[in-house]
Amino acid sequence: MPADELATPTPEALLALTEYIVAQERAGGGFERRWYRHAGMDVEYYARGDGEMQDVPVAVQKEVYGWATQTLPQKLWPASHPMAEWLASDAGRPLIEGKAVLEIGSGVGLVGLVAGKLGAAPVVMSDVAASSMALCTASLQLEGNADASHGTSVMHLKWACEEHHAAALKHLTISEEDGAALDVIQAAAREADRREAALASASAAGPTAAAPPPPPLARGPVPPPPPPPPPTGALKRPAARPPPARERRDLPAEPAPSALEGYTGRRFDVVLGADVFYFRASLKAGLASAAALLPSGGMFACVSAVRSDEMEAALHAVGGEGDAVWDRPAPPQVLTCASQQEQDLHRDYRGVTLFLWRRR
Repeated sequence: MPADELATPTPEALLALTEYIVAQERAGGGFERRWYRHAGMDVEYYARGDGEMQDVPVAVQKEVYGWATQTLPQKLWPASHPMAEWLASDAGRPLIEGKAVLEIGSGVGLVGLVAGKLGAAPVVMSDVAASSMALCTASLQLEGNADASHGTSVMHLKWACEEHHAAALKHLTISEEDGAALDVIQAAAREADRREAALASASAAGPTAAAPPPPPLARGPVPPPPPPPPPTGALKRPAARPPPARERRDLPAEPAPSALEGYTGRRFDVVLGADVFYFRASLKAGLASAAALLPSGGMFACVSAVRSDEMEAALHAVGGEGDAVWDRPAPPQVLTCASQQEQDLHRDYRGVTLFLWRRR
């Protein structure tokens, strides 16, 4: 993904991309409006008709982004429908009803829309890609989502980014004092990022001072080497050096203390994520964001195609966040999908796993 797409999109760029998606759907240009129906609930959303990526004309890309990229992400990932069904079940609905919910890695926004339909408020759908934000924004404007759009918003969120964490909390109903505290945290995070970028740039550039010239060559005849010392008996074998410590490359450095640790204002009650973890780095960053945005006792529900043993191995590899920060209120649960719509959409569907974590 180009670095520019990680920057917060301007409102003008987001509006242009949203209008492009709607126009393409109306013209039959690859996007379509889909209905998700389950347990008496109807949710409408925009997605690509064949579930794949779509090439966007270069002219549109430059108009929206200011640069050209290859594809517009708008795929509905396999875990979205099973998570939506679980949220609508007797086990999942009490988790979000009447709660402040943040969805990370929203993609096309199905899970966030379902949460709004089920009575969660407010709901914030978030993603790092401007294209995903546009899809969520376009879906919120559909008539079928009128009751889900009230109190639901869309934001740009980079995981493990203090400035974006503070921006996310501003979507909640907070006091002026808490808003001022979040302003200070955002400003400090921006300054820290600026300094870190400057240091990285200076390090990449290398030393600027010229190296000192070599000493001049000595004139005259070269003296002969000194004779070897006479033998004094048996040669002594040098003491064995201890083997160098192996670097644990699978363990990232410990993150810096969060500036939000001292923040006493309101936080989200629940964080949701469907198909968001595939690499250890993303797991560490996603858990860091969930931990920063949840209070003690807050819940993080994740549905993933990653097997439970792989998830446990990844949790251990990133430094044991599962033991230091999170409780496990329930063991991992394999979800089966009752929706034939899901079976038709993803022919290779084999089930996904629900992971529940509770913030200590």
